[in-house]
This record gives sequence, C-alpha cells and structure tokens, in this order.
Amino acid sequence: MASWFDELLATIKEYPFNVVTRSETWLKDNALLLQYVTIPGYSHVFQNRNKVRGGGVGAYLREGIRYKRQINIENTKPNLEHLWLEIPGRKMLFGVLYRSELFQDY
Repeated sequence: MASWFDELLATIKEYPFNVVTRSETWLKDNALLLQYVTIPGYSHVFQNRNKVRGGGVGAYLREGIRYKRQINIENTKPNLEHLWLEIPGRKMLFGVLYRSELFQDY
C-alpha cells in the first residue's frame, strides 16, 4: 500500500502547505486505495499507473483552492506520467512529472 502516506500526513500536520505534489505514488485507480490516501481538508488529483507496477503522480490542494486540470498539456505526451493544474486568478500553472526507465525516449 502507499508506504509514503503516513509520512506525508505528519509533514502536512507540521507544515500545512497549500499545495503538495508527489511523484512515484504507486497508486492504482482503485476506489478503496484512493480513499485511504485522502487527507482531510485537502482535495486530490492523481495520474495513476494501472498496467505497470510503480510510478504515478499526484497533487493535494487545500480545500477552497480552485484549480483546473490542464488535460490538453497532458495529452501532448500521453505516455509520460505528468499532471498539470492551473490555479485560476493567480496566473499559476504547475506540474508534477515522473520519468521512469520505461519512458527513456522522453
């Protein structure tokens, strides 16, 4: 299961960041697992790797922060593990990327 999650919870409790990103989440599109990695007071967005072990990227955003996922950017390199979010009104765009040995041509 997500071995990094307990450490993330402790870090967020000590440092309540507005946005936290993770690479190599090792998550799958599994409702029970995704429920386990929910953080109270934060919404989350993940790009999970379902067919191969490992990988994946995600972001946690403090509740109340509006965001828009930029699928158009993600679609430019569909085999790359990346997630792009825009914070409207703040002219902010951020991404989290993971480049594994599976995708050496990127």
